[in-house]
Amino acid sequence: MPREIALCIPIYKTYELAEDFLKNYSTYYIKLGIDIYYYDSTPDDSVKDVVKKWEDGDHIFYCNMKSAKHSVEKVYQIFQGAGLKYEYKYIWLCNDGTRCSPKGLEQVMEEVKFPWDVIVFGTQGTECTEVESFSSQDEFFHRCIIPMTLYGAVILNWDTMLKSVDWKEYQPFFFSETEEKWWAYMAFYLNRMLELSAFSGLVIPVKSDILRRSELKKSSQWTNDLFSVVCKGWVDTLQKLPETYTQKREMCRRYLDEVFLERAVSWFRLKENGQYSFRTFLKFREKWNWSTKRSFPELFLLALVPKWFVTLYFQLRKYNGRKKFDKFYKRFSRIYIYGAGGFGRAYGEFFEKNHYKFDGYCVTRKRLGKDTLCNHPVFEFASMQGKLADTGIIVAMSRLSGREVYHQLVECIGVDAVFYGLTFQEDLQHESGVRVFT
Repeated sequence: MPREIALCIPIYKTYELAEDFLKNYSTYYIKLGIDIYYYDSTPDDSVKDVVKKWEDGDHIFYCNMKSAKHSVEKVYQIFQGAGLKYEYKYIWLCNDGTRCSPKGLEQVMEEVKFPWDVIVFGTQGTECTEVESFSSQDEFFHRCIIPMTLYGAVILNWDTMLKSVDWKEYQPFFFSETEEKWWAYMAFYLNRMLELSAFSGLVIPVKSDILRRSELKKSSQWTNDLFSVVCKGWVDTLQKLPETYTQKREMCRRYLDEVFLERAVSWFRLKENGQYSFRTFLKFREKWNWSTKRSFPELFLLALVPKWFVTLYFQLRKYNGRKKFDKFYKRFSRIYIYGAGGFGRAYGEFFEKNHYKFDGYCVTRKRLGKDTLCNHPVFEFASMQGKLADTGIIVAMSRLSGREVYHQLVECIGVDAVFYGLTFQEDLQHESGVRVFT
């Protein structure tokens, strides 16, 4: 009798993420019937030593993959069942920093009772507000193209999507010498879906309280070469998809625009660190029409903006943000940070670096195992009601979630007691290097 789900986590050097997950989250996964596999290619034993402390030979397993030089090479082996100790109905490929809440896991376990070919968490870019099923691969492609790029957002049916695959046919994707290699798993998903005589896909809508990124997770290494991976690898991958998939250029553009460069200031960040320059503009001039909705003249002008101007812009922006923050901070005897995710950690590091004191974090609902952050306690906001005299609260959340919380706090304790500096927290997050998953 097959078990329900194997959670397969490729990992490289990030032993602290493995320890955080196994210590604070794994129990609930296992309780619901999800086994955990770590696929490690770290040259030393740092990850192995951590996983081995929890490995039980029944639900938590360590797999040595030191021969795999690239994460997608590990994925290629995972999809063929490498290291699995049991048969499973579903394979859940997951990032080492992705965390799913008990509520999300319970919903997943309800859905895997049915024979879906692909289950996707409808995170960013789906406009999904309720569970939705699909029988058309093209419609599924339009709705799910962005979340499908995330390790952790896709669950595959073993029997239909993985079991009878001709892996020699897909091997060139996973061992390519070009930037397309980064997207080999996407090429596999989308081509394999078309090989099925009948397709059934499901989208589960989620918010950051269901599927989130650990605040310990730093930016991925490939983002240092963003334009090569996206403008070359991503574009080439989607262009080569069968014509069954329509609006490929539109779907291609959405990824760069919605995930990385939604606002002009994001391009300024890439100017600041030297990733976007006039040379970049020229190098990918034949790809821009597929990479972004921004016009050629806009991209040209952004390329011409001098780096000193961008540096000055961010210095002035942070100076003004710091000025507003200090004014708020000095008015209260007690300070709490609302939000214990990536932005909350960025604020905590800022407080410590600048010798500012604060009393702790508050959240709507405490996460499993999340009792402290940056050596400060985490409280549920409801438990603080009636104890907020002379207390200032700093909202440290994403644009979407933060606005909602900000308005709720204003109604509860008044506008003067709430600070929500969007650009300031983005500057702090950028400096800290914490990756924020929204």
